Amino acid sequence: MRKLFATLLLSASMTLQAQPIDQLASLLSGYDRFTADFDQFITNEQGVRGESSTGHFAIERPDRFAWITVSPFPQEIISDGEFIWIYDPDLEQATRKPADENTESAPALILNGRIHELDRRYEVELVQQQDDMIVFELLPK
Repeated sequence: MRKLFATLLLSASMTLQAQPIDQLASLLSGYDRFTADFDQFITNEQGVRGESSTGHFAIERPDRFAWITVSPFPQEIISDGEFIWIYDPDLEQATRKPADENTESAPALILNGRIHELDRRYEVELVQQQDDMIVFELLPK
């Protein structure tokens, strides 16, 4: 089983009594537009940290976003609501596909504001909360 960790560096106040999925939804639902930096990585069943990436994203709801990965490999994923464009600078290649509301990946659900749908596919846990940093862990069910 792989784990996906995502760190969102946002300022927010949340109550500790709420369920993690509700906290994440509350944190992200009050915005029509926002930006954040991200650090994400996976671990194996033994907890050994594997692949990681960093970058930033910007969202304008509904269905418009830019997900920019800086390292280890630069990549830009941009949605204008009608199409999703994926640009790989290293390959000097861009691909385009129709934006599909049925996309079930965790980033797509988060970016499209469908936070509560994460509950069907992931266990969402609050790992750390301090000052301006909140860390959620998404574990595939």
